[in-house]
Amino acid sequence: MAGSVLHFLRGLSRAERKNLQQISESIEGAGHQNLQYLLSQAKWDHCSVQRQLMVDADRLLGGHADSLLIIDVSAFTKKGRHSAGVARQWNGRMGKVDNSQVGVFAALSQGIGVALVAARLHLPKEWTEVPKCCAKSGIPEDGRNFRTKSQLVVEMIHEARADGARFACVGVDAGYGKETKFLRELDDASERFMADVHSSQRMYLEDPKPEMPDPTGRRWRHPKRLATSLASVKVADWAQAQDPGAWQQLQVRHATFGPIIVEALRRLVWL
Repeated sequence: MAGSVLHFLRGLSRAERKNLQQISESIEGAGHQNLQYLLSQAKWDHCSVQRQLMVDADRLLGGHADSLLIIDVSAFTKKGRHSAGVARQWNGRMGKVDNSQVGVFAALSQGIGVALVAARLHLPKEWTEVPKCCAKSGIPEDGRNFRTKSQLVVEMIHEARADGARFACVGVDAGYGKETKFLRELDDASERFMADVHSSQRMYLEDPKPEMPDPTGRRWRHPKRLATSLASVKVADWAQAQDPGAWQQLQVRHATFGPIIVEALRRLVWL
């Protein structure tokens, strides 16, 4: 089976169209039936493969001050309804709700080097609530419980640490940066992180010291949420009010059309 795996991977990088017919024709020795068996019937331990991939990538990219574990979501447009996890859900690549599969991916990076090291398929509730669909698509029983994308990310980070990955920081986009519960989980696990936030994100410039309000009303209803007397402010409003001279230009990286430069300002805030 190892030979078929190598043929398939070489075909993905060489064949103009990434289907079995094109791959079998473009790679010498790659039989169509062997590739079909590999993808549809062969049993292999993907967890062990990802674990070895993490170890190999960490040997090259881990252990540096700028070693990062970058998390992101990607969607794959599908036409049918039988592929595992396919449903009408947000497809970021298309910018709309579409019939697609959604995966959560992790990449280990250092400097200009980067390697994909982990992937998880997100199963919508309409799949996890119908065990027959999961069984028909070959989803293992231990993978049929519904988990949010944030929960999948936390699991992936814990597994990366268990595999010995040496990254200094976790990077996530605003889809996760808006979830304070998720950020607190990372903080509780002593993980340093950089999270994008939306410009509409609200924050406090001082410690809000939230407290549970006293019961109110004739029936002394007990509040269920903490409250504070301090007013929050939107990130965009705060940024616009800053002195232009307070911002510092930073070169992030080189791109096709030149260096990417951003303006940055550091400030301690509370969410």
